[in-house]
Amino acid sequence: MGALASAAATTDASPRERLLLDFGWKFHLGNEWGIGQNLAKAGTGIGPASVVYSDASWRRVDLPHDWAIELPFDAKGDTAHGSKALGEAFPQNSVGWYRRTFDLPATDAGRRLWLELDGAFRDTTVFVNGWFVGHHESGYSGVRYDITDVANCGGKNVVAVKVDATQSEGWFYEGAGIYRHVWLVKTAPLAIAPGGVFVYSRFKDNIRSARPRSTCRRCCPMRKNPPWTRRCSGRSWPPAVRPLQRRTRPRRWVAPPKSR
Repeated sequence: MGALASAAATTDASPRERLLLDFGWKFHLGNEWGIGQNLAKAGTGIGPASVVYSDASWRRVDLPHDWAIELPFDAKGDTAHGSKALGEAFPQNSVGWYRRTFDLPATDAGRRLWLELDGAFRDTTVFVNGWFVGHHESGYSGVRYDITDVANCGGKNVVAVKVDATQSEGWFYEGAGIYRHVWLVKTAPLAIAPGGVFVYSRFKDNIRSARPRSTCRRCCPMRKNPPWTRRCSGRSWPPAVRPLQRRTRPRRWVAPPKSR
């Protein structure tokens, strides 16, 4: 069972933490559990999506990971994708599962927690502590899930990701698996939404304006309320939204579970 690395426990004035979750995953090639969801009872995933499932026999991997490159070449494989035994003709090789456990301190209660996947090929279905949190159909864009309501602060947490690489998107080798970073992001209940700060310009009569306009999207403390937009011209910032300052600090990460 994993624990936060000592580096992550370092006192920091910023309420936002971005912790790397690349190490200590368990991987299984194949899918004997279908969709992984128990449609009759929420929060009780099936097979690897369940909190009580044992992955002791699975292979330990670190991210980024590509299982397609490990597959044999096959004459039936798509030559545009490396002639690997992957795709519709090879269902046994086209779906894989990843699992990761880690601890959250009790002090995280009341914070907003996000799980970010920078990239996986191709379709991903994500579960946290047995709860289905989202499905993403793209091998080239990242995805972010708010896991605040399903996280176990003060105890163990289990992330399960089903990756289906049956379909392709390009005409070149694309691989299969979680091939980019995974992050755990912690913020205050009221915080700037991830990726929520941007600047745009408006030109009346195609004449440049002297004052730029910045837009900030902030997450409301109540989950039912969507993020709202606050506009501010020039350097006139509202008290809760300050310009971001560039800082240099060591990368933080979440320790992998101990060897079984």
